[in-house]
Amino acid sequence: MKTIYIDCTSSVPIKNQPFHGGANYTFSLLYELQKRSYPEHEFVLLFPVDYVPGNELEESIYNSGFYKTQNISSPADNPKLKDNSTLFMPLLYKLADFRSLKPLKSTNPTVKFVATIHDMRHLFNNYGNLSRYFYTGLIYYFHFMLKPARWAYNTFLLTPAIRSGLRVIDNIFTVSNYTLQKIVEQKFYGSIIPHFQTQKQRESNETPAQGNKFFLFVSGNRAVKNLLRTLEAFCLYKKKDPKEHYLYITGVNEQMVKNLLRYKKIDKVIVDKWVRFLGYVSDEELDSLYKNCSLFLYPSLYEGYGLPIMEAAKYGKPSISSYATSIPEVLGSCTHYVDPYSVKSILNGMEYMSQEHILKQYEAWLSKCYPLLEQRMKIDLDVVFHQITE
Repeated sequence: MKTIYIDCTSSVPIKNQPFHGGANYTFSLLYELQKRSYPEHEFVLLFPVDYVPGNELEESIYNSGFYKTQNISSPADNPKLKDNSTLFMPLLYKLADFRSLKPLKSTNPTVKFVATIHDMRHLFNNYGNLSRYFYTGLIYYFHFMLKPARWAYNTFLLTPAIRSGLRVIDNIFTVSNYTLQKIVEQKFYGSIIPHFQTQKQRESNETPAQGNKFFLFVSGNRAVKNLLRTLEAFCLYKKKDPKEHYLYITGVNEQMVKNLLRYKKIDKVIVDKWVRFLGYVSDEELDSLYKNCSLFLYPSLYEGYGLPIMEAAKYGKPSISSYATSIPEVLGSCTHYVDPYSVKSILNGMEYMSQEHILKQYEAWLSKCYPLLEQRMKIDLDVVFHQITE
């Protein structure tokens, strides 16, 4: 019987970020994997020592009986694995984890190493000056030093660790061609398999509510999502559209709102009347927001994939998204693209996409496009499982 170890230590949601795409990806894979039959394999999940399932999906996987569990702090513990087994790391991005790969391979020379690298965002350094408003204290005042500090960290610490770690990986999965190219830039020339990313298994049973028309923006607490330019564009939009759409934003707490409103180009009167900051929301609440929004806003500066526009498309909701990095690979022509660094471009997108006949046209396109994407996700998932278990 062949043993497949699956490292979940980086996929467990952390306290200050209870929801993140990497965790969704891992637990979606585990949910689908347990539906298959592998009588000649055993699957061992490597969880942190203090891990407690955080939601129903995690609990159903943890208590399914399909998986065995083993506790480690991280791959840096350098655990001894069974000979000729496979170690699958569905979320590889931390500096410590890349550094741990070489000694881990030395301890387990016969083990096959497989990993998913979602993006190279940790090497991205083009945030612009607006990112200072996401900070307080010295970083806010000395933000001009952050870009050279990131450059030094990436050049002298992170990049060498990534390249050293990549040398011991046998197969890499990634969720976009854009990320594939970035991995190749890090001097990896082994087997790389891109696949369409599966969505987290969840479903809101609510029917669409009759209430305010609103645009939806998710994960606004991260500078890379480009919330400030979107807020500025929305304030300009509301001066021409005084009686229609609100803007709902998830992931932003009260302190972050205060930080963001320091930006002088934000009209605080409009924000107070027309913007709703929702903080972190549950999966069910998020699905309800997708289902009831008029338009989804996703002018992100950098993505390894861009799963939220796929989640909006699941409910037939058109989106405005940036033409940066991997995002155009997700929905192709079935989304409206803007320049994420241009407030005018985002504003023009809002004005264009808020027209009723335009929204209906994009909804019609999505209704034809999404079933094809869903089928691709299923096929690609079979490829992933084949590679892990062979």
